[in-house]
Amino acid sequence: MHDLAAVVVCLIFLGPILWAAYSAFRPSRDLFTFPPNLSLNGFSLQNFQAVFASGDVARYAFNSLLVAAISSLITIVASSMAGFALAKFKFPGRNLIFLVILATLLIPLQVLMVPVFLVLKTLGWVNQLIGIIVPPAATPTAQAAGSYHDDRAGALPCPAGLQRPSALV
Repeated sequence: MHDLAAVVVCLIFLGPILWAAYSAFRPSRDLFTFPPNLSLNGFSLQNFQAVFASGDVARYAFNSLLVAAISSLITIVASSMAGFALAKFKFPGRNLIFLVILATLLIPLQVLMVPVFLVLKTLGWVNQLIGIIVPPAATPTAQAAGSYHDDRAGALPCPAGLQRPSALV
């Protein structure tokens, strides 16, 4: 019974994905007909040809990969440093800083959109790749997740004996 329910739920969630894939190969005029035409006749690559002819798809894909890679790298580095400091160093206010980082998760990202846009505009980063690389890396979600994972989940098994010789005094 559970397997049947799981299959039904999977089909429900796969429905929109399958419809999008099916619609990609259909002519545009067939997309808005009611009832929908589910026949396999009329499949073509015309929509894909139009996309590749109208824009520089290779450049768009490269930009997407570049933004994702750099933003992820910045997030990993910043979160790891914050998590390491909170996990390995005992200092006054450590728990308060951790709570503030976690509390920022309560702020919906939609509330931050306008202030972030104003900062990007002031910096001249609007319509620039850096304007979409930096904001995701600086979100409270990214920093809090990294700090939580490194500090509270014990993700840093580095013994204190190795930590002391590496300290810069």
